Amino acid sequence: MYDFQTKSDAFFDINPITKIIVFLAANLLILGAKTYRTEVVFFVLVFALGINGKLYKLTCKYSVLFIVLILIDCFLKSNSNLIISVIVIIARIVRMFFPIVFAAHILVSSTSTGEFIAAFDKMKFPTAFTVTFSVMMRFIPTVKEELNAIRQAMSYRGISINLKSIICHPVLLIEHVLVPLLISSANVMDELAAASMCRGLDVDVDRTSIYTVKFRLQDFLLVALAFLVFGLAKGGWL
Repeated sequence: MYDFQTKSDAFFDINPITKIIVFLAANLLILGAKTYRTEVVFFVLVFALGINGKLYKLTCKYSVLFIVLILIDCFLKSNSNLIISVIVIIARIVRMFFPIVFAAHILVSSTSTGEFIAAFDKMKFPTAFTVTFSVMMRFIPTVKEELNAIRQAMSYRGISINLKSIICHPVLLIEHVLVPLLISSANVMDELAAASMCRGLDVDVDRTSIYTVKFRLQDFLLVALAFLVFGLAKGGWL
């Protein structure tokens, strides 16, 4: 059997379970106070995952946003102006959830559904969890496509979806966007579940996979580094 690399043709093949562990560490990291050093070190960890997956454009966008959020807090936190204070608070809230969003985006963008299924089968995860997770992973990009189609359809009718329309006409936004999106999402979920059943994901037997999923040296190093950063942050040493 051939060894297939990750979805993005990464420099080093990272196990999907390792990426999930880093994502969970990002979730746990937001619980409690953390210093700038903690945020920067963990950001560098996720940044390395993005560069390894050759997601250069995505990683650069998040890097610029992170630097802007840090600079806002550093240079404007002592300002007593009300509007500036609100901006600083919003920047801190966004930065609080920044590691989760960044790690989740890297996780989804650099890993295919087949790799997730192969990793879960290797770890002997329950079939119900594997099927649910695979449907969810396909559901997220599909909903994004449906939302773009709705926006395009609304533009043909002369209805624009922007910040001004959201603030001034929230009821029309629900009518023109959310209602079609919910109906379309329900249909998409049924179709994805049916497709998963047709592929035999619910069959309780050992399945073969074109992906060779195993823990390598880079996986152990990355997991150890994630736990080290988390332990130092929670212990107050970082």
